Amino acid sequence: MSEGGFGGAPFYLARELRLCDTAELVSGFQTDLAGKEFPSSPEWTASVGVQYLKPFSKSRYVLARLDYYWQSKFYGRIFNDGADEVDVWNVLNVFLQVGSSEAQSYYVRLSASNLLNKEFTTGMKLRGRNEGLGTELFSLEPRSFKATIGYNF
Repeated sequence: MSEGGFGGAPFYLARELRLCDTAELVSGFQTDLAGKEFPSSPEWTASVGVQYLKPFSKSRYVLARLDYYWQSKFYGRIFNDGADEVDVWNVLNVFLQVGSSEAQSYYVRLSASNLLNKEFTTGMKLRGRNEGLGTELFSLEPRSFKATIGYNF
């Protein structure tokens, strides 16, 4: 875990904007953030893709691709408490494309996102005081399939 702040100096959350009739600035509360991780900053991410291209005639091809993404846990806010933690998550995507290799060509693509249909929280954001300080969670979309027909001009 890294030292908080720039060069190990602690951050302090010192002021907040109070939304009221006068919109005055009032003193907030001091919080020592030394040793805390930056929000939404996983220590590790990894991505790997495998692709196979096979011509099956003079002007036709088939292309298959598999992509995997993994991300380590991180915190969604500066306080790094348990309520802020976004756990490790990963996703697997695949597509198959058949097309013409000529200059003006067509293609047909079938793809699947989140092939393993895993449910993960992928991020979070703390809403402001005027929105009740709620936490917005971002989640991985469920498995989905898509067919695309395209033409390159």
